[in-house]
Amino acid sequence: MREIDRHAWTNRWRHWHPAEKALPAGGSLILSLLLPPTAAPLVLAGMTLATVLGARVPVRALLGLLAAPAGFLLLDLPFLAV
Repeated sequence: MREIDRHAWTNRWRHWHPAEKALPAGGSLILSLLLPPTAAPLVLAGMTLATVLGARVPVRALLGLLAAPAGFLLLDLPFLAV
């Protein structure tokens, strides 16, 4: 089983309805669209805290899962800046 699936099936929020989990995700999406770009790290920190403290996903696992998207963004950052 892939690591992301294992954490999805064993976290503390596994019995919650998907709509209950979509509410904070949608709220953070709306916040990141409405707030200035400088507030993006605060939204990221809030979602990280919700994932680590709320769902009890280990920090190491979360960082491992976010490594690929973060690497993609870092590689594309010069092109996005232009």
